[in-house]
Amino acid sequence: MNNCNKNGDCWCGYEFFPKEIFDLIQEYQLGKSCICKDCLDQFKSDNNFKIRVNTRE
Repeated sequence: MNNCNKNGDCWCGYEFFPKEIFDLIQEYQLGKSCICKDCLDQFKSDNNFKIRVNTRE
């Protein structure tokens, strides 16, 4: 279960999605298919992604 909230505030709006995860989705499905939280978390773990924060000094 993806826990999607199609009526507004969805969990995915608060998550960091590495651009590389979208390479796994067929082009015709981009912007149409959801990536579930478990898959996102597993992808980040498998690929050692951490939230990247840009700072300006």
